[in-house]
Amino acid sequence: MESHYYLVLPLLFWLTRGLSVRRTGQILFLVLFLVPLVIRQLTWPANVYVLPDASTALYAETWWKFARFPCQLDYFAWGILFASVFVSLKSEGLDKLRALSLFGYAGMGLMAVTLVYYGLWTQQFHIGANHTRWSVAIEHLLPAVAVMLMLFFIFDRQSLGARILSMGWLRFVGIISYEWFLFHGPVVGWFQDHYPGQAHGNLLAYAWKTLFPLALTFGFAVLVYRYFSLPIMHRVRDRLKSGPN
Repeated sequence: MESHYYLVLPLLFWLTRGLSVRRTGQILFLVLFLVPLVIRQLTWPANVYVLPDASTALYAETWWKFARFPCQLDYFAWGILFASVFVSLKSEGLDKLRALSLFGYAGMGLMAVTLVYYGLWTQQFHIGANHTRWSVAIEHLLPAVAVMLMLFFIFDRQSLGARILSMGWLRFVGIISYEWFLFHGPVVGWFQDHYPGQAHGNLLAYAWKTLFPLALTFGFAVLVYRYFSLPIMHRVRDRLKSGPN
């Protein structure tokens, strides 16, 4: 998945060099939004891997890979679209555009709807195991658009929404989130393997399967950031400040 932002995004920006910010944003948004949409349709059905027929194994593996690359690119589309809008408008002065921050509250509301969808609808309709075209589309659209809308808080940094999202503890979680992302998956999987099935409302089972491994990997991520990532960043910054030798 790292190939999305280490390889594809720099290549796309290089290919669109020389264009205006607005034109670049429009082109990249269309590419990043439409390519995953088309690939998902061409590799449907998404839930073929649950079929017992062994002949579907190769197709299932192919779909699994496409689902991660390039079908995750549409999450970046909305951020690039906002960035192009922000850069195009900021020359007019952010003080004149504070009303745009109201879109941020719409994003918060949409994120709440997204959480309800993932929790309630998955439980009732088992969307996670029985994919439909509309469910996969919603799973991509809801969180991406919600976060994009919350970015509009930047137009009024004194707004309540901006201050909430700028709280120190939340910013710290964001800072170490990449380390957390790298380590949490295998650990959570190990704990779930040792308690298979659903928690079914059992708080202790849920804590064992989800909360405890997340807390464990969070602490480990903090240590990795403090004693590995941060020293590297400090060394790079010192090198840049000292200039070429």
